[in-house]
Amino acid sequence: MYGATIGKIGILTFPATTNQACCACVEYNGIAPLYLFYFLLSHRDEFLKQGGGGAQLNISKEIIVETLLPIPPIAEQQRIVREIERWFAVIDKLETSAEDLKVSIQQTKSRILDLALSGKLVPQDPDDEPAIELLKRVNPDFKPCDSSHYPNLPKGWSLARMGDLSNIISGVSYAKTDIRPNGIRILRSGNIQDGKIVLFEDDIFIDNAYYKDINTVKVGDIILVASTGSSTLIGKTGYAYKSYQGTQIGAFLRIIRPKFLDIGLYLNMIFLSDYYREYIRALAKGTNINNVKNVHIEQFIIPIPPFKEQQRMVNAIVNIWKSLDSITAEL
Repeated sequence: MYGATIGKIGILTFPATTNQACCACVEYNGIAPLYLFYFLLSHRDEFLKQGGGGAQLNISKEIIVETLLPIPPIAEQQRIVREIERWFAVIDKLETSAEDLKVSIQQTKSRILDLALSGKLVPQDPDDEPAIELLKRVNPDFKPCDSSHYPNLPKGWSLARMGDLSNIISGVSYAKTDIRPNGIRILRSGNIQDGKIVLFEDDIFIDNAYYKDINTVKVGDIILVASTGSSTLIGKTGYAYKSYQGTQIGAFLRIIRPKFLDIGLYLNMIFLSDYYREYIRALAKGTNINNVKNVHIEQFIIPIPPFKEQQRMVNAIVNIWKSLDSITAEL
């Protein structure tokens, strides 16, 4: 009847009394208790509209006493109650099924990435330039490496270290006294969510004297959470689908900047995969649970398909995920 819980309703299953902030409906005459309960539950919004008071709303007893309600025969009331509870059970089951479906969709996404990184998502084309040629153009001294995780790569693929294809850039350190109402926006671990970069109104800004072009977030960059107190956030990444003018990363983040832009989306798929998560979890078993060093990322071994196959792969994943996300949005 009063305060933050105004209009809430419950039905007693044991003897009790109430204080002055509650009102009890007792001594039912020709009304099934659960029928009255569900009627009051359905009428809560109407009670709230009629609530008075200032900072603390209240509902007077008179409003409830004068409320009209339809009274069917007692047997019909009981049938109504049974039907309500049947549909509530169906809804609860659907909600549980929806959560199960969301989990299944996420597992499907992981499986799609796993198939892609094994060369099983899109067909190979023997006319594609082998990946080794691309890697040698990026680094003339490139030497292929081995990984037990990918012992049998498709023809034309190669294994490389992340450092062969990208530069790892550390973030900017600053003092609290350098924080300003405006200036350079600083990304922190909270800005990395669900594989994306998210900006907030309460982001930190620092003096423009800290500006460095190399620290500015550019299209194709992958931002990695390299140091945090959270074991769930460590290693998470967000892809820069656009450039962020006047935005740099803080000291606890890293920029993974592809050595040529067109490979960025493929590298991003690597960082969304279970293969990468397992790599990070293996690091977390040691003393580095809250600190991913640059060398950990540079030495991360990844499969590299021919460039044209990378493009086919990324397009296929984007289209499949778009369909899966549309299902999630309907849940």
